[in-house]
Amino acid sequence: MAIGGALEAVALAARLKIVTAQKHRSVIFTLHHVCADRPDRFQPNAHLAVTPQFLDMVLATVRRNGWKPVPLDQLPELLSREDNGDRYAAFTLDDGYRNNKSEALPVFRKHGVPFTVFVTSGFMKRNHSIWWMTLEEILRERKSLAFGGGASIKTESMLDKYAAFDRISAYLESTDEKQFVNELDAHARALGVDPMSIVEREVLSSDDVAVFSRDPLVSIGAHTVRHLNLAKLEPEHVAREMSESADDLGLLTGQRPTLFAYPYGRRGAACRREFEIAARCGFDVAVTTRPGLIETSDSVKMLALPRISLNGYFQKSRYIEALLTGLPFKFAGALGQTVGNG
Repeated sequence: MAIGGALEAVALAARLKIVTAQKHRSVIFTLHHVCADRPDRFQPNAHLAVTPQFLDMVLATVRRNGWKPVPLDQLPELLSREDNGDRYAAFTLDDGYRNNKSEALPVFRKHGVPFTVFVTSGFMKRNHSIWWMTLEEILRERKSLAFGGGASIKTESMLDKYAAFDRISAYLESTDEKQFVNELDAHARALGVDPMSIVEREVLSSDDVAVFSRDPLVSIGAHTVRHLNLAKLEPEHVAREMSESADDLGLLTGQRPTLFAYPYGRRGAACRREFEIAARCGFDVAVTTRPGLIETSDSVKMLALPRISLNGYFQKSRYIEALLTGLPFKFAGALGQTVGNG
């Protein structure tokens, strides 16, 4: 409620010209799922999904407010030019979900807007599961759950289920992520939930990505192999996650990606060390989930670009207008971080 109220206030202030929008040259939007609203009461990952109708509204709003949609890989060259007043918008989708092709592509095609899909190659190759979707599936039908070496967690009511999701997600932050995922997958299978069937249902296959990559509006970027928090890994492991994902996609599409998205992408998951490794792995542009707009073409920052999340809880065009002013990120850091997390 507080975030929505703040966005409403910024949007109203901007429309009444009470405040002046900040001067920025570019914005990068983050999406994950583009799909119809679900009727399920339990949707702990709802912030990761927007409707095709909202995406259609966003693309119209961006153009109406004077931003030029461009491919992400063109930003370095465009921003290196003398500032002529042009403002650029790039669109990105993380993880590589099937609905990026079935639901998002027709909307982008309607507006003639290019976009980048950051593919987690382990999901695509069906080698690794998606823990946050596995956890949602487990909790949906269970009245209790024992996981993480702790006592049984009550999950009877809807409130219990959301609390359990948050508690287990927080536990992930304090433990080894690979071990966590392996334990969660084993627990899911014992309860009759197949983690890999979720991946098959939700994520583009290798053949799908190969076909998708040939669409003139689509660019394919790397998003690691296993979607791990890179900041918690040894440098050699970080480099393997980055390089192997790019190699996988290069073999598949015929062009090794020079675009990269850090998994999770917040300050605790992507810092200077990860930016330097990304450069050594051959990436020209890399994006975080740190919220904000772009002002300069500084070469270091091109490997640490901020993005604005299109959050499923805030699907109104005036919220997009508010975010495009840059004011939420200048005057309300806490608001910007919450809205920006994908």
